[in-house]
Amino acid sequence: MILAAKIIAFNTIEAIGFTGAFAITITALLSPSVPRLSTWYLVLCSSGIYSLSMLLLAIANAQSGAEPNSTLCLIQGALIYSAAIWLMGSVCMFVVQFYLTVLFYTKQYSGLIHRESKLLSVGMMSIFVGVTVTLLIYGTLRPQIVVRSPQQFYCHFSSEIGVAVVAVFGVLFAIVAVICEYHTGVLLYRHCYTVDIYQQSNGTLSIGVLARLVGFSLVSILSVSCCALFTFKSASNKSFEYIILYTVV
Repeated sequence: MILAAKIIAFNTIEAIGFTGAFAITITALLSPSVPRLSTWYLVLCSSGIYSLSMLLLAIANAQSGAEPNSTLCLIQGALIYSAAIWLMGSVCMFVVQFYLTVLFYTKQYSGLIHRESKLLSVGMMSIFVGVTVTLLIYGTLRPQIVVRSPQQFYCHFSSEIGVAVVAVFGVLFAIVAVICEYHTGVLLYRHCYTVDIYQQSNGTLSIGVLARLVGFSLVSILSVSCCALFTFKSASNKSFEYIILYTVV
């Protein structure tokens, strides 16, 4: 009974996450007059895919009873790690693009990687696809590690490879995000009285975007903390639950 309640709670949270990301994306697409950074859509898409990847067993009605289909389990086992990396990376790219946008309006910067560069989104998508394919190959070569979690929420890798990959990328993305946020704050402080960034950016750099950026700062700090828990406190797959905590946030 308790296990069933936990499964229902888990599915409900992830379903809310998926429908929320989908609803916000549709709303944004139907409101093209509202300026948004392109990487904001990447954050929404990655968030939705992450929640959907967590629900694959639920959709297949395979969270309890007999062991789930091995192919389905392998796909979910790879996606729950790669989608988490995609979500973290998308947030990081949003922070980077915000910094580049502020840099453009304060110093007219337009280098190789600039505020409208496709490299940010394409690069992050490439990492997601690359990690997914790599984990699928790894799971195919070692099928014994692809199992349903003890809580029966999802399939995962019983070895440490998935958690380790998420932890490494999490720390790297968090470091980049914090550095960009620091430099963004410095630029805004130095030019707050000399440049009207809100007007020049046609509202792209609005108070709402700034508020989201502050929220993402919290996520970056949580990512470092959670990954540190994995690195220094636990070497088991249970630590992936800590990583799920901040990706849900």
